Amino acid sequence: MPNRPRALAVSATLVILTWARPAWPDQNLTLSVTIANDAEAPGRTVENALMIAGGVFRRAGVAVVWRGATQNVSTEVLTIRVAAKASDVPFRAAEDSMGAARNLDGARATVAYVFFDRVREFADRGHIDVWVVLGCVIAHELGHLVLPLNAHAAEGIMLAQWDPGVLARAGGLLSFAPNQAPLLRRRVASREP
Repeated sequence: MPNRPRALAVSATLVILTWARPAWPDQNLTLSVTIANDAEAPGRTVENALMIAGGVFRRAGVAVVWRGATQNVSTEVLTIRVAAKASDVPFRAAEDSMGAARNLDGARATVAYVFFDRVREFADRGHIDVWVVLGCVIAHELGHLVLPLNAHAAEGIMLAQWDPGVLARAGGLLSFAPNQAPLLRRRVASREP
């Protein structure tokens, strides 16, 4: 039975992922985020990506409510804009980035941009589903909107430089670094009315 150890490992992983719930003191933290699909990416791709991004935050003890874009978005509302190309955004994007959190008026960013062309290229290069990469990039950029400036970490979803192999092996199950999850919860709690 050469497959038995592998089957047990897969079963154990599924049990851990299914049953392991964070034991946070307040499990009712919710973050409302507007999502604007300016790239007109396929709806199913975006839905699956939001499931991945929401899972990253849920593992840190924060629920995300995704809202469709409206014409008059308040500056207090966090917004993720999925742009078709990096050249479509109103600033010069770094050559190696798949997204950026920026406010053009110099204030704390409330809008993050995700570059769908670069997400697709990264997914193709790593042989990863586009929706997995898109979901991870959305979670990363949303992390920049909530966490303090320069929130890159040595591990997890807030890595500055991504390796397609690491992302493929993680299968969209990246999380915030252990020291970032409590900070994330505190910052979300301070945003709530």
